[in-house]
Amino acid sequence: MLFLPFDSSESSAIIHLEMLPLGYRVYGTVHSHPSPSCKPSRADLDMFAKHGIVHIIVCYPFEWGCWGFYDKNGNEIELEIVD
Repeated sequence: MLFLPFDSSESSAIIHLEMLPLGYRVYGTVHSHPSPSCKPSRADLDMFAKHGIVHIIVCYPFEWGCWGFYDKNGNEIELEIVD
């Protein structure tokens, strides 16, 4: 797992994907939304298309089930959550 630096404001965040190490393979991403919507934004969809095949968005109130799983095209997919 790799955490990249980011800049954020009250309305958005920018993840510095240009800081990925050379040759590093990205299988997916995880990020959060401060609202109760886990739907990907246009910027999310652009990132999904370029980086990885599975993407998770966690949303407010950040409780069990407050997430969405997406493929690289932004289509919802099912993932099994295990203990």
